[in-house]
Amino acid sequence: MAQNDPLWQKLVQRINQNELDISEVSKTDETTRRQLFEALDFTGKEQDHLVNLAEEVYGLPGSKMPVDQPADEAFEEPAPPAAYNPPPQQPAAQHKPTPPPPQQAAPAAPTQPAYNPPPPAAYSGSSTVMSQNPWNQNGESAIAGLTFNNGEVIALSASGHPAEFWDAQDNCLVAARDHVVGPHKDHPFISLRQAADSHVRDLSSWNERARGQLNVVGSVLNNLRASEGMLNERIQNELQRVDEEVNGVVQQIMLWRDQLKSNIAGQLNSQIESIRAASASTQELMDVYTDALSRSDPLMANIPPVETRGKVSDDWSLRVLDFVSKLKQVQTESIAMPKLTVPSVHTEFAASTPTDIIKTRAQPLGVQLPDVLDPGYFNFPQPSTGSKVPFTLSAGADAKGKGVLIYNGRTLTRAQDIVPSHHLLLGSQVFHTGKTSWEVHIDRMGPGTGRILCGITVAGSDGEGVVWDGTRIVGPSEGEVRNVDEHFSWRQGSVLRFHLELDQPSNFLTVFYDREGIARIPLPANSHGWCPAFSV
Repeated sequence: MAQNDPLWQKLVQRINQNELDISEVSKTDETTRRQLFEALDFTGKEQDHLVNLAEEVYGLPGSKMPVDQPADEAFEEPAPPAAYNPPPQQPAAQHKPTPPPPQQAAPAAPTQPAYNPPPPAAYSGSSTVMSQNPWNQNGESAIAGLTFNNGEVIALSASGHPAEFWDAQDNCLVAARDHVVGPHKDHPFISLRQAADSHVRDLSSWNERARGQLNVVGSVLNNLRASEGMLNERIQNELQRVDEEVNGVVQQIMLWRDQLKSNIAGQLNSQIESIRAASASTQELMDVYTDALSRSDPLMANIPPVETRGKVSDDWSLRVLDFVSKLKQVQTESIAMPKLTVPSVHTEFAASTPTDIIKTRAQPLGVQLPDVLDPGYFNFPQPSTGSKVPFTLSAGADAKGKGVLIYNGRTLTRAQDIVPSHHLLLGSQVFHTGKTSWEVHIDRMGPGTGRILCGITVAGSDGEGVVWDGTRIVGPSEGEVRNVDEHFSWRQGSVLRFHLELDQPSNFLTVFYDREGIARIPLPANSHGWCPAFSV
């Protein structure tokens, strides 16, 4: 029989050791049985075998008990604690938190769009924002032994007894008897309320930051959704404008074509007129030469000797004198020949010409979106579990000459009888890894020029880093400025908080005004370390 199986007897022994009743296994389904066997430290193969044995002993989950086992034996003992009767496993999406309604968030400024929470389906499936979803645990907690069943909180120690205290050394749930025997013997036990008290301040700070960031995330989400419609509308307008611009360019080209034809025709007419004018002048000169030669040739053909006298010789001489005198009176001018050219059509159009004529360029859509939606605001702060580090201010030799005064190594002020001049003061600690927080209390702000500066700087540099002057945050990159709302202007009694996270490869500095988050600033890699910095 199944009850004689060594594994079944081992199960009965462990259930009795935890002051439970084996008969309660008959009331549970297969999923709950597996969770019970897992809580009792059975392996996967042992769990499968125990499930089969439980079916032989008690039948399938929800069926009647076998006739060979009296029913009064199954219900003889009282019911065990509800820790081993969790609800059946549900899809992971049903355990994810539903976004809080808008009225639970801090009221946003009138100019910001109202936050419309997305439908639950938007949160189902795998998460890409958080590497581990803390709510996707099917009712179980990240703390060993802590479960939730239909709103009921169930806490068991490692030994299986109801948890009553918190082991401050091992950071786990323990029962009173664990202080006497077991691995937690003689450890410092504190009440559960005392254990939770160390997280109250961090939880309050996180709650305020998360509530404020809910409005920011909601505004970003609304802007993202609105930007899709705006983008589609702008794209349609730009597509229409492309057609208009191309048609305009084509019309200009057609006008230029007509102008080119007109220019070519004008050049043709001008060339023809020049040719005709030159031809007429040349013909006239040719006629003059022809006429003169017709007169000169007969005279040159019958030249009488010089010693000849008589009428024939005298007539020839008189004709020569008359002809030469007329030639001397003739005045001719040069005839300008036309510079004959023919229009040749040449295009400078190339493959890149259309892209040079009409171009597209990216310009802002006009929707306010951050460069990065940093989920780091969701991260729960850790400094509450750390220890305090001695912290003092170190000043240079010329600090006193510039009116800088330091009292008890922690109070910074300036002399009133010296013209104020900023002097960089550094903290005595240089941080390379881990998380560190510190506060700056503004006791009073005197009149006159000058500002209070707080931030961090690269160790060994001349002030390179991040500085907050009450109105803006400058750095760490050159020209990088974050303006701070006037609501967070410094005044007497203000408390400034700085949280430095040096978890390579991602480093951040988060600044707070009292408990309100102002900015979470990414820091570049720095092998020299970061040092708190101040100036007045």
